[in-house]
Amino acid sequence: FSGPIPLNIGSFRYLFYLDLSTNQLTGDIPTSFTQLHSLYSLDLSDNHLSGLIPPDLGNLKLSKLNLSNNDLTSKVPGALDGPAFKRSFLHNPGLCASDPSLIQTLRSCSPPGDKAQTLPPAVLIAILVVVGILTLLSIGFPAALLRAYIRQRRDFIDYASWKLISFQMLGFTEEDIRR
Repeated sequence: FSGPIPLNIGSFRYLFYLDLSTNQLTGDIPTSFTQLHSLYSLDLSDNHLSGLIPPDLGNLKLSKLNLSNNDLTSKVPGALDGPAFKRSFLHNPGLCASDPSLIQTLRSCSPPGDKAQTLPPAVLIAILVVVGILTLLSIGFPAALLRAYIRQRRDFIDYASWKLISFQMLGFTEEDIRR
């Protein structure tokens, strides 16, 4: 066979196994492949397919995938970027992977020496100061409330333990108290 893969391939909803390898197929992998929810094996190797791998292809429950020896480009979709498919993308010089150690022969999508974005030191210091203040407040405020509660409770207990006796019961008069 030669030419593009028919776009209506997605209408074969109960297709379990599809092997179109070793043909002269060209063009993109149709996005309609993502409608083949029963598909567990897909082999499109040894063709002249180009373009992107449909991102939703990784949502299928594929146990076997072979897209090797084509002219596919860009990044391998995240769901397919792992050890289960490490030999599925051989000899596609335009493909890259987020972790090329998991997929043989693919280059990294990040340029060499590309480091993750880091925050400027002033921003990091500001964040640390804010976190420190919030930590102190989250510890200090409850501690102050607890101290006030204990002090109030202690004062209440001290007053409650006093015994009040009227001076008249002791036989004193107002005149005795004034002296």
